[in-house]
Amino acid sequence: MDDLIVYLQDNFIYLKASLEEQLPGVKVFDLEGTYLAWADFRSLGLSPTKIIQIIEEEAGVALDHGDWFGENGAGFERFNIACPRGILKRAVESVVAGFKKYS
Repeated sequence: MDDLIVYLQDNFIYLKASLEEQLPGVKVFDLEGTYLAWADFRSLGLSPTKIIQIIEEEAGVALDHGDWFGENGAGFERFNIACPRGILKRAVESVVAGFKKYS
């Protein structure tokens, strides 16, 4: 269990650093006792619909969209970090590449 917690924390650090450094304005919120990390994409100036389109169609990544959890969640995306680092890395790189086209 201790090793798993360290692994998940390292995945979170990777996710937060990668998104916030490569997509300025995107904010990844600290974990609250889970392996699901929320990221706020609203500062990119794109509609929630466009954010979802970029993630799904251009990046080809399956995330939990914030609007699934209510109207106030629009523009937020939830990443599952309980996966091998290689999978997380490919997802983050794809998401970043998808949004870079619009910056």
